[in-house]
Amino acid sequence: MSAPRRGMLDPDGRLWFGENRANRIGMFDTKTERFQEWMAPTAESWPYDVTADKNGDAWSGGEFSDRVLRLNAKTGEIVEYLLP
Repeated sequence: MSAPRRGMLDPDGRLWFGENRANRIGMFDTKTERFQEWMAPTAESWPYDVTADKNGDAWSGGEFSDRVLRLNAKTGEIVEYLLP
């Protein structure tokens, strides 16, 4: 069960969303009608809300991990920042 949560549409027509229970960041490309998913590095992060910045990186907060996640969608790399 992925339990998709809040999301946003970026200027390129991609819908970004958190797959809360699947511990993934998801994206639906409205032009190609294809999904893509990236697993959060920390177990049970539970990405919730996702937004994309002007560089095309997707950002999400881990609901239960006290971390902010930055996804580089071109490389698939996710960097986590531990909250103070």
